[in-house]
This record gives sequence, C-alpha cells and structure tokens, in this order.
Amino acid sequence: METIVLSLANVQDTFWASFAGPLAGFLGGFATAILAEPIRQRLFRAKLKLEFESDQSSRLSSPFLARAHSDDFAGEQDKYHVQFIRVRVRNIEQYLARSCRAFLVDIEKQNEQGVFEQTHYYDSIQLKWASETQYPWHEIDLPYGVNKYIDVIETRSDSNSFYPCTEFLSSRLGEELLTQPGTFRLTILVTGDALDPQAAKLIFWWGGEWTTFAVHKE
Repeated sequence: METIVLSLANVQDTFWASFAGPLAGFLGGFATAILAEPIRQRLFRAKLKLEFESDQSSRLSSPFLARAHSDDFAGEQDKYHVQFIRVRVRNIEQYLARSCRAFLVDIEKQNEQGVFEQTHYYDSIQLKWASETQYPWHEIDLPYGVNKYIDVIETRSDSNSFYPCTEFLSSRLGEELLTQPGTFRLTILVTGDALDPQAAKLIFWWGGEWTTFAVHKE
C-alpha cells in the first residue's frame, strides 16, 4: 500500500512539474505583453520644458496689425501696435513630443496684503501657438531641440486692457478684470500624448496702458 501511495505522489509531482514550466512561461509572456508598452513609453518618451526670459524672445512687438473697420468700408483699415508676452517650450529629449497643447488654467490677482487670490476665472482654455497663423490653437508635434513659443498675453495701443491669447474669451473673464491695474499670476500648462504635463507661472504687473507692464516667471 505504501508503494502505491508513493507512486501516486510521484505521478502528481510529475503532472504538476510538466505544467509548471509552460504555465510560468505563459504568465511571464502575458505580463510582459501587458507591461512592455507602458515601460517603453516611460523609458523612450519626450519631455517638455517651459522657459521665460525677460528679453526680446519672450516680449515681441509687432509694428502694425491691420483690420477692416467695418463691412461698409472694406478699404478702411485701423492700424495699431501690439505686444505679445510669450513662453518658450522645448522638447529636451530625443523623441518626438506628439499632440502638444497649451492651456491657461488659472488667473489670480494680488490683494492689498500681497497675497494672490483666485479671480472668477475657473476655466482651462487653450492658448495659441505663436507663428501658427492658420491653426494657432491646434495641437502640434515638437521635435527634439526645437524652440516653440506660446502667446500668453497681448496688449494693444488702441485699448486700455490686456488680453489673454486664448481661443475664446471666457464669459467669466469680464472686461472689468482685464482693465484694472494690479499684479496677476497666470498659470500655463502644456501637455501632450504620453507626456508629463509641464506648468509655468507668470507674474504680470499691469499699469493700465499697453506699454505700462512688467512680467517675470515665478
């Protein structure tokens, strides 16, 4: 009887041993198939860097912009000076950064005690890519080492307001806020496919006229 029991035990051991190797191989291959793509994306992906320098590259003046005065006077044009405040975006890894978009995600205003408080801007609205004249608010791909700029704010000689360079003006972002002198903090977020989002904060002092402002990165 003891011999029979030992024989059955040996059969069971042989049975499980014959399946253990293939089962482990199957599970290992299954796990590898599931994890391979996330690991590959983590190891071989682009990385963005947002920069702002108080120089000509981040503060651009355009001599004139022309626009039709009205439909009845198509030949009559208004001309005005405009200044843009820009943030530079660079892809610092040697992999293509796909479908990049920029958003204005917050506007705060400094109170009398020097503390930034939330304004009534609670949206995330796309900012435009500079020099993309046809589709400035579409996503773009950023190759390694290429400088690209986001237009964040513009001021105009025909207005006492500053304007975020968003795709549209939020109904919550009224003219009253944009004309009031003061110090604002704007948060810009840039993201893309399989990328870690990158944020930058600009401190913008607005004096109430198109040339009376100062800006720096926090």
